[in-house]
Amino acid sequence: MKTGDIYLTAFLFIIGVIIYLSKSIATQDQDSWKIIGAKAVLNGFTSLMAGTVLMWTSVPTLAVVGLAALFGTLGTEAVCKYFKKQLNKNIKDIKQIIKEEK
Repeated sequence: MKTGDIYLTAFLFIIGVIIYLSKSIATQDQDSWKIIGAKAVLNGFTSLMAGTVLMWTSVPTLAVVGLAALFGTLGTEAVCKYFKKQLNKNIKDIKQIIKEEK
């Protein structure tokens, strides 16, 4: 791995973290710092993964950074929605089981 690739990797991760931290500050979410930190790291890694895929296709660096930020944020939102949906489904299943036991 070249030094430039290491810097780009770190830059993509940091961009993802900064985007989520900025989003948390701009919205009225009442999340704790632990949740904000976890979501920021998730956004950083999804930006990094999107950037890695884009690097394989030989896209210019500026396009990699911009598209990775976009796809990283969309990926984070998709992951969060999926987990919320699964948690709500599991909660409904547990409530149904409790009702049946009574």
